[in-house]
Amino acid sequence: MFFLRINIEFVILKNNNNFKKLKMKKLFSLAIVLLFMVSCSTVPISGRKRINLVNDAQILPTSFAQYNAFLKENRVSTDATKTNQIISIGLRISKSVDKFMRA
Repeated sequence: MFFLRINIEFVILKNNNNFKKLKMKKLFSLAIVLLFMVSCSTVPISGRKRINLVNDAQILPTSFAQYNAFLKENRVSTDATKTNQIISIGLRISKSVDKFMRA
């Protein structure tokens, strides 16, 4: 009788521990989902939702620094025709993307 009582109490405690683990997993999952929902923002042009893991204020200075480092390591083309062609292509791509995103 004594052994049966200890065995039953052990099973109850074991199940209680599993319940606590399951409850903690659910709370952790809920916290992660809420974190992602809070960090979501809307893209101005398209209106779609996105998750910002890193703020734009942190990315932009780094990207400009990388671009400036690239320009220091590589020379800019002096061929005016090719430069104008690249500018023209870039403007057309920019207009097409803007038109697509606003549609």
